[in-house]
Amino acid sequence: MENTITLSRTDQGWMAEYSGPIRQEIFNLFHTAIIPTSFTARANHQVVQREIQRLNPEYNIIVR
Repeated sequence: MENTITLSRTDQGWMAEYSGPIRQEIFNLFHTAIIPTSFTARANHQVVQREIQRLNPEYNIIVR
């Protein structure tokens, strides 16, 4: 199974949901598998996806 980050926009900004083998490690660190990114809700989804992919090249990035 591949590690995946699913990005979704909320009123508070862009959130990243981790799935795959990394999910449990993220949950152990943050007590959740969904964590906020540094992007505001006004950020364009293409920019968010490109930058998250650049920072996490080993992950499959999905935008919801």
